[in-house]
Amino acid sequence: MKEPIHQDELNRILLKPRFKLRYSDPKEEIIEQFRVNLAEEKCPFPSKIVDHHIVIDVPAGTEHFWSPQLHVEVEEEGEVTIVKGILGPKPRIWT
Repeated sequence: MKEPIHQDELNRILLKPRFKLRYSDPKEEIIEQFRVNLAEEKCPFPSKIVDHHIVIDVPAGTEHFWSPQLHVEVEEEGEVTIVKGILGPKPRIWT
């Protein structure tokens, strides 16, 4: 290989990994499923659900100041429900 690779997708470093999933289920059903799964006794992750935002934290016993959190947003676009997530530092890290 004589020439360097200049494609942004290959050279990009993701500091805050993201995902985007599409579902045919209604938004309310997806949020309710999150609510049910996160409320189970065997689920070690503390979480908050406000409207269509879901925040999932690292368990208290293993948490550090720099531990990340997962922020999930559930939106409807026509007949499709979009579940977007971003894994990154807690807001207190930046302030």
